[in-house]
Amino acid sequence: MSATPSSHKSSRAAVLRALGATSLVAFGSLWVQIDGLVGSNGILPFRDHLDAVAASASGNPFWEEPTLFWWWPTDAALHVACGLGCLGSALLMTGLPLEGPVLLGLWALYLSLSQVGQIFLGYQWDTLLTETLFTAMLVARWHPWSSEEPARLGVWALRLLLFKLMLGSGLVKLTSGDGTWRDGTALAYHYWTQPIPNPLSWRFHHLPAWWHHVETWLTLIIEIPLPFAIFAGRMGRRVAFVGFTLVLAMLFATGNYGFFQLLSMVLVLSLLDDADWRGLTARLRMRTPPTLAWAWRWGYDRERAFAKEVLAGAVLTGLIAIGLPMQYGRTWSYRDLPPSTVEVLRTTSPFRTVNAYGLFASMTTTRPEVRIEGSLDGRVWKPYVFRYKPGPLDRAPPVVAPHMPRLDWQMWFAALRSCQRSTWVPKLMERLADNEPAVVALIAEDPFPDGGPRYIRAQRSLYTFTERGPEWWASSTVEEPYCRAIEVIR
Repeated sequence: MSATPSSHKSSRAAVLRALGATSLVAFGSLWVQIDGLVGSNGILPFRDHLDAVAASASGNPFWEEPTLFWWWPTDAALHVACGLGCLGSALLMTGLPLEGPVLLGLWALYLSLSQVGQIFLGYQWDTLLTETLFTAMLVARWHPWSSEEPARLGVWALRLLLFKLMLGSGLVKLTSGDGTWRDGTALAYHYWTQPIPNPLSWRFHHLPAWWHHVETWLTLIIEIPLPFAIFAGRMGRRVAFVGFTLVLAMLFATGNYGFFQLLSMVLVLSLLDDADWRGLTARLRMRTPPTLAWAWRWGYDRERAFAKEVLAGAVLTGLIAIGLPMQYGRTWSYRDLPPSTVEVLRTTSPFRTVNAYGLFASMTTTRPEVRIEGSLDGRVWKPYVFRYKPGPLDRAPPVVAPHMPRLDWQMWFAALRSCQRSTWVPKLMERLADNEPAVVALIAEDPFPDGGPRYIRAQRSLYTFTERGPEWWASSTVEEPYCRAIEVIR
């Protein structure tokens, strides 16, 4: 029997299975890096971070850093959390009708990891993942025999999250005061100044100037007026689905943004109902798992459906009440908000469950790169080569997404700031100088594998794409000191 136009069962199955796949990527990608980033011998040991939070907290430190690692602050706990995250994500992908408890567990695990991950898990798609996992609970099934429709208000909660993500990302491009978005030149800089370009980035950078103007204006159109099509009925949502898919596909094809595009597409899938999925599911023979309707038929009646909508409505009201002022503050100014509202936002923000978004608000127009070098005598310096960020001029930009190489990403941010403002960089240098295995594993080439250097320093220079091969990058011959040279005492 075909689904009615108002049904969302197949849509729920697609959204939650896609969310499971995205979560699996997120947990798995983090798992292979966690020791070097925040393990006990990593760049920013998470136990030191928790000790500092506990020392400065005015009350229970859990409310300032809500994480399960308060009760098990060991490296083993990091691996257990990542492993359980991968297991739960795989279970979500199977479509078993018990998604609610799984989503709750994944939310708690990723929130916990995000807190102890510090700057390495501070990206907007990290907070978007925790918010999506929480919001998806409103459409999930919480008992094995459930066959009922997801709450309509739960479906709309996912759509409103997508609306906030897209519209917020569009508005901040105009309110940030960045001139490149206003004059249509932003995409002329984007491809070579983004954190980790790929080979297509080089090719798209060399397209004509008029094309960069066109795609800049199209991006603003897709992100600002198009989100309102979500409220224009099924046809409007189909148009929004196509537009959002187009811009996300372009970002995925021409850059390495981890799991951001996959996660955004999970929300884009919520725009479709079963009338949209009917033909596709018939061709691919995709169905939700069979349910024991005969065993639970008594449980799904009008009163139960009404109660479910009331619960979803109450949660959605809270999400909107907190999300609207938070997004306003990010887009315009928190100073315009009442002090009581700001206090509510401050209290709820550590849970990363209601967030504000503003991706690519300002376009960088130069590309500084930080190179860490070591020396045995203070005269001849050898570079530490990172796995993915620009380094050797003849090395092609990599294809690494949906993996999220967090150290390489943070090196991009560090290059835009001073060494004094990037206090974690000297700690990285110390770990590299000590040949710490967990940290050395995060880079591609250690020039001193047998003992470490006597001196280590960080230099900064400007990189640009070349006009033609065989090299991909050109580097300025003038370098400036970034972090002062350190003499290694052993």
